[in-house]
Amino acid sequence: MRLSIIIPTYNNHISDMIRCLDSVYDTAYQDFEVLIIDDGSKASYQVELDQLETRYERLMVLHKAHAGVSAARNFGVQKAQGDYILFVDADDVVTKQFWRDFVAILQEENDWPDVIYGMVRSGEEEKIPDCLSMEETSIHSLQRLNGKEKRKLYRHFFDLGERASFITISGYVSRGPCARLIKRTLVQQCPFDEHVAVGEDMLWNLKILRKNPSVAVVLHVWYFYVKNIDSVTHACRPDLIEKHRVMLEELTKYGDSTLKMALWNKAFESLNELARAYFLSPQNPLSWREKVKEFNKMSYSYPFNELLENDVKMGGVKPLLKLAFYRAGLLLYVYKLKMMLHR
Repeated sequence: MRLSIIIPTYNNHISDMIRCLDSVYDTAYQDFEVLIIDDGSKASYQVELDQLETRYERLMVLHKAHAGVSAARNFGVQKAQGDYILFVDADDVVTKQFWRDFVAILQEENDWPDVIYGMVRSGEEEKIPDCLSMEETSIHSLQRLNGKEKRKLYRHFFDLGERASFITISGYVSRGPCARLIKRTLVQQCPFDEHVAVGEDMLWNLKILRKNPSVAVVLHVWYFYVKNIDSVTHACRPDLIEKHRVMLEELTKYGDSTLKMALWNKAFESLNELARAYFLSPQNPLSWREKVKEFNKMSYSYPFNELLENDVKMGGVKPLLKLAFYRAGLLLYVYKLKMMLHR
């Protein structure tokens, strides 16, 4: 069983990439290839990447013009030769447990499912050694999902009350593209949407499940996601408005009558993020009055208005209050107050 490990990168620290690769190569198993997809990084970093080909076996560094992480992953899939794909981000690490489970499944399972989901743990950089050395006491326990369970997973990717099935004390099934083994032919049918820049990973996961693949879950931590506080930007980003519009429009394609509340929540999440990253940014030159006017104009336009004014059955007081503030044009005031209280 040949595995292709695809690592997109764009101006990462070379030390992070080496840490990532060291975790990938920490196995006696050798039937895998590693494809580093450089998404148009600066020249000095490209040179550092090229030098890695002499340090690691079965490693290929491929350079392309900058087009975003989705395009980089799609490019990697085009070049991959493995039976299954594993996506890894350059500043994260693969656990030893992943390789233990991979080899065990390879030895014990003749009929592999199309997708096998492992779990992710997240934390600061100093927590990496603990996660890498962690060893599960149970065997890999490949749990194949039936139709009802796959529906729960679909709802989990919508973040709609299915947490108990896919979150344990150790980790969680991520809504990103990592910590899962996916048959290459399936990934080829479901490329990442390159024109979506917000929520693209969630949309890709939903697209995969809409193909009705055979699915299994292993409730062991396969991947450590490194929280990078330096990656949080406080720059004023007006382009986010259109990016969130596109994401919500695409997301409606994956919803149905049972997911109205999920779409409602996602619309409010987008408004909250837009308030934080653009309207309430210290770099935003608009006056407060202009900010409120523009925010309300945006939130009352498509697709926000259509999703928020949906006929949603809401339980509890909080959703009703959010909708009341939205309808009264007071939502930006609420978000500003929340930011002040959390400082």
